[in-house]
Amino acid sequence: MKLNTSKLYLSDNLQCLPPREEEIKRIVSDMEVLMPDKLFIDIEGPEFGWLDVSFNVKGKKPFPFSISDVFPPFRNLRAWMEDLANYSSIPSKSIVIDCERYSVLLSYNYLGDVETDKDVKPIALIQLGSDVEGTEHSSKYERFIQFVVPIQWFVPMLYNNLKDYCYTNRRTFWKNWRLPHSDSFEFRTFIRSIESKKLEQRFLDWERWEKNR
Repeated sequence: MKLNTSKLYLSDNLQCLPPREEEIKRIVSDMEVLMPDKLFIDIEGPEFGWLDVSFNVKGKKPFPFSISDVFPPFRNLRAWMEDLANYSSIPSKSIVIDCERYSVLLSYNYLGDVETDKDVKPIALIQLGSDVEGTEHSSKYERFIQFVVPIQWFVPMLYNNLKDYCYTNRRTFWKNWRLPHSDSFEFRTFIRSIESKKLEQRFLDWERWEKNR
């Protein structure tokens, strides 16, 4: 679905944020609102303390990066997803994932609501960029990808993919992943950094709203 900015009801909060409303409209003017058949997140590993993640958008080069058990980002990523699910109160947020040899910036901007054939959906601009390998948190990106997604589809997809993968592959994590400041792997401690009762309750609220509207 192509994004028609004339049908984009921008968040009132957006005018207070960088980039400005005009810049957001310029960025997203020719972008497509991605649906489930256009965006895939692949997870592989872990192997020797590295978990490989790749964001794959149809028609664009994949955006792969490797999460390290030396700097596990799961608590920050969980908080980022919780804030995105609370988009009307927290319309923009960025986190940096330290991948040891390089870093990845993950950010969102809540755009507002967009009119579709069936209803009105809250959408966000998601941006990922990695700095030049060998430099520390460079503002110049070696690789970059951005896309627009419905928030109420994207957040559950990302959260459930990550959580389900970790549960399904817990034996592999036990052999190949170490918790910071520990020589052993304790799955309950690890999964607590990913699980979010707050998110799971929000997903239930969204499902009830869909059924009752």
